[in-house]
Amino acid sequence: MRLVVIDWLKKNAPGLALVTLIAVASMWLADFIGKDLLGFAKSPISAVMVAMLVGLLLRNLVQLPKVMESGVKFSVKRILRVGIVLLGLRLSLVEMLSVIRTGLPVVLACVVVGLVLPHLLNRWLKLPGELVSLISVGTSICGVSAIVATSESLGAKKEHTAYAIATITLFGLLATLLYPVLAWFLFSGDSYAAGMFFGTAIHDTSQVAGAAFLYQDYFSDPAVAKIATVAKLMRNTLMVVVIPGVTIWSMRVRRTEAQAVDPVRKKIPLATMIPFFIVWFVMMSVLRSVGDQLFIVEALEVWTFESAQWKALIDFGLEVSSFCITMALAGVGLGTAVSVFRGLGFRPLALGFFTAVSVGLTAVGMLFLFGF
Repeated sequence: MRLVVIDWLKKNAPGLALVTLIAVASMWLADFIGKDLLGFAKSPISAVMVAMLVGLLLRNLVQLPKVMESGVKFSVKRILRVGIVLLGLRLSLVEMLSVIRTGLPVVLACVVVGLVLPHLLNRWLKLPGELVSLISVGTSICGVSAIVATSESLGAKKEHTAYAIATITLFGLLATLLYPVLAWFLFSGDSYAAGMFFGTAIHDTSQVAGAAFLYQDYFSDPAVAKIATVAKLMRNTLMVVVIPGVTIWSMRVRRTEAQAVDPVRKKIPLATMIPFFIVWFVMMSVLRSVGDQLFIVEALEVWTFESAQWKALIDFGLEVSSFCITMALAGVGLGTAVSVFRGLGFRPLALGFFTAVSVGLTAVGMLFLFGF
């Protein structure tokens, strides 16, 4: 057993050390840019995006030793799945149900537009289907996290994952900077409408928080951050349904195409279309929801000694999840040649732009429709 462990370490340790170093440096750099340079209370810069860019630069500017390949591949395949499973701890189904009546129609409308519109636009753009699926879940649900989980579920190509993350990050960051001022003019200082707008129209959780804090700094309105967080939570929770749904739909499309070529091909059982790590992802979400009810004293709205431990455990799990995903995306960057993007051109950016704008317009329209 000891020899097996030693052999495994010799094979994987160099690559794992590299992605770990990139992940640590990227998390520091994302905080430095967002907080120290841009002045946000919470950085809107994604450490995952920074790690992927650093990996891309190293892959395309430096000839990495062969000894690192195995560890890099291990981070992409195994460590990524650990991060996705623990990501389920972010989703409290019970907390979402507590606010479902007021915000659900707006959230659902934006999610549906974000999921469906890219596939409609792709009739003209002719992009690979899995890339379109990644951009759609990133825009409609929760940015980088949804893309990473769906990419692994679909077995998507590394370059498609990288391009989708870059597209979502770019337009999410622009929204972070522009939407606070836009929300003030559109909703005349209405805290609820502004918070719902940020929570439904901006992609990544860190970007939603960045926009809310920017709005707070501009217009002295601290209530917006809470509302935006709740709206974003509802979108995040839909990952439990959307990711398996997108996986099953994509697998069925592939199966139909394969059977058109080979009519005698056996049908794929439905159960095999949902990757096992997604089941664990859902179980983590259920665990979070049950634990919240056991340890949080809702009547007092304070943390007891036991619930403080529970909160610390959840926070630790989410930090591990974030670090694992950052490591894995560093590995994605290290394994991707820039040349693979040339055939795609600017079409994914056009798709991401029109989808992001459409989701934003849907959020505004729904908020005005419901009188917010």
